[in-house]
Amino acid sequence: MNRRRIIKFLLLLFWMGVIFYFSSQNGETSEELSDSLLSPFYFLYKGPLSLLRFLRRYGVYIRKAAHFCEYALLGILMHLNISEYKKNAAGLSLLLSSLYAVSDEVHQLFVSERAFGLLDILIDSLGAVFGILVLILVKKLVSEKRLDYNKSDSDEG
Repeated sequence: MNRRRIIKFLLLLFWMGVIFYFSSQNGETSEELSDSLLSPFYFLYKGPLSLLRFLRRYGVYIRKAAHFCEYALLGILMHLNISEYKKNAAGLSLLLSSLYAVSDEVHQLFVSERAFGLLDILIDSLGAVFGILVLILVKKLVSEKRLDYNKSDSDEG
């Protein structure tokens, strides 16, 4: 196994560990973290809500967006690893990312003040789809640019 593959695999394991860590936090700690991430946006908000009401109204959206983003990155890392061994890796990358989302929700059944959420699995899986599609698109664009660059070099010669 070459160094690049090892690094990609370690990044995947690290990110899975980060997700596990966040899922291990009890409900109160998780909510406090979400609120601390949302609080700076309150000062951009010009509406009539107090900070507490603002956090209660919009905090759920921040948590769902965080789910989406953390699984978009998981999908990217999963696809980068699987594509080293399998040509059409998107389906397997999505399946494994979604299974990790299910295991994450099952794990939360055993964490104080947390619960299993089908909506979270859906959001996580959609995040993984998004990440995988972005990666495939970027790879395609980079590949086409390389072809164009190589073609222009051979035309000049």
